[in-house]
Amino acid sequence: MSKGLKWHVLGIAWKPTEIVEHDGDYYRPGWIAPLSDDELEKHEEAQDLYEQNQVTVCELIYCTIDKSTFLHIKGKKRADLVWKKLISIHVDKGEMYKTDLLARLQNMHYTESESM
Repeated sequence: MSKGLKWHVLGIAWKPTEIVEHDGDYYRPGWIAPLSDDELEKHEEAQDLYEQNQVTVCELIYCTIDKSTFLHIKGKKRADLVWKKLISIHVDKGEMYKTDLLARLQNMHYTESESM
């Protein structure tokens, strides 16, 4: 939540609609008028931000799990699917495991000049 990624984890983050290219112009599905350059740029920025946030959530999760668990969740396409798979793997594990995993997630900090 501190990084503004809660909606991505829950799977309810707004994903920009796919635009359609026709004869060099770009359209929103069902729209007659093409997008202006400003609208197209805003759409591309929104799409980039959405994808960056999806990757950020996955990377944060990957940093907190062991290699065995990683092998089970690595093929998921969206952050919420990674999270749901992780939940399904650990739903039957004890409370100490859950507490330890939550503590590791909460205590993660980004250190400037280090790779995410």
